[in-house]
Amino acid sequence: MNELEQVRRFLKVISRAYSFEIISFTHSRPRTAPEISDFLKTPYTTVKTRLNELIEIGALDVSSEKQPNLTKHKIVYKSKDFFLELDPRRISELCLHKNQ
Repeated sequence: MNELEQVRRFLKVISRAYSFEIISFTHSRPRTAPEISDFLKTPYTTVKTRLNELIEIGALDVSSEKQPNLTKHKIVYKSKDFFLELDPRRISELCLHKNQ
């Protein structure tokens, strides 16, 4: 995937329903998918789909945390800081690079 396609993919995922809410909710501390689903009052499968997309574009980290007094680990998600600079000059550069 070239850089222009990556930017398009990022914008597509970030603009989908619940992406902003997930990033915001997981910013202060890691959360599990069920916690996110409950908070958003959204089906778990929808949340999992969006989590996977946000991980793919680099907006979320996923890790495993050991639960106290249990042998099981829980999977948690935490938003990452990211910055996307997009202006007409940068868009032109991306489009020119695509055509070369």
